[in-house]
Amino acid sequence: MPYANISHELDQEVVDQVLATTAAIEKLLPFLIGLNKDERKALPKMTGKTRFFTSDALQAAGQNPELCPRYMDLEEMERDLALFDALSRISQPLRMLSRKLEDTTMAVGSEAFTAALAFYNTAKRAAKDGVPGAEEVASALKVRFEQAKAKDDSTEKTAGK
Repeated sequence: MPYANISHELDQEVVDQVLATTAAIEKLLPFLIGLNKDERKALPKMTGKTRFFTSDALQAAGQNPELCPRYMDLEEMERDLALFDALSRISQPLRMLSRKLEDTTMAVGSEAFTAALAFYNTAKRAAKDGVPGAEEVASALKVRFEQAKAKDDSTEKTAGK
């Protein structure tokens, strides 16, 4: 279905329920961690093909324990693989939900911002046409653009050092 204008109100009760559910999920998974960008980059990644390799290696290691390094804990490897599988089943629908939340947030934000820009442009035009009070409205809104531009300029200068 193509994107159409979204017109919906979200009750505070629903927001509270979603936040409580999110907190409950986090409470059910107290071992979850957060990695920084460098940590994420440094880790070897388990994908579809490497999942099968890992399973095959675990099976072969179980059948050939004499080939395992002494520091290798096969039971821990098996627990890690089982946890990976369980978390993968959980994370897929949550990723899809998160993407929908991000997309919907972006779309309704765009709708509101587009309407605000239309109003601002109308106020500027009205100010040019001498409509009483329009200059004050346009000037007050223009400040936001000047603040955003000043912030962007300072960010560029800092990044260029």
